[in-house]
Amino acid sequence: MAFINIFNLEESSGLLKKEYEKGMRRAGRIWKILSIQSQTPQILQDSMRLYGSTMYGKSKLTRFDRELLAVVTSISNECEYWIRAHLYDLRSETEDQKLIDGVAKDWKNSSLSSKHMELCKFAEKLTVNPSKINKKDIDSLKAFEFNEIEISEIVQVVSYFNYINRVADGL
Repeated sequence: MAFINIFNLEESSGLLKKEYEKGMRRAGRIWKILSIQSQTPQILQDSMRLYGSTMYGKSKLTRFDRELLAVVTSISNECEYWIRAHLYDLRSETEDQKLIDGVAKDWKNSSLSSKHMELCKFAEKLTVNPSKINKKDIDSLKAFEFNEIEISEIVQVVSYFNYINRVADGL
């Protein structure tokens, strides 16, 4: 349920209608995260561009890595909308459904690899205590062979989901 008035496809026009039509082509429907941003079509468009680049753009991070970061960030924020949405997407990135069930239940005690566990720890810390990130945290990622470009991308994914979690919960 939205806390503000939203515009549906039938009453949309201009940029909002264009973004809704793109959403329909992408997903066959207009997801709630689009409609709750309908009061600000330009920001919606920019947010969707950033989402596309962050989650689907060229990257050495795998789709699994990015979806895992989205899930753990959303878990850390207790954002049920994005937890559900990206657990669904994470499930599509692996055959290991037991692993995904473990992540959903308690990622800290799941069967994630050490490398993925380090990603999750970093995502949680950046979400909950961003001012506490230090060189040791970056060096820990480097120890798992993440290079500086990948570390920058990790921060971008976590940061995007901190932003969009707040949009979802705030509106």
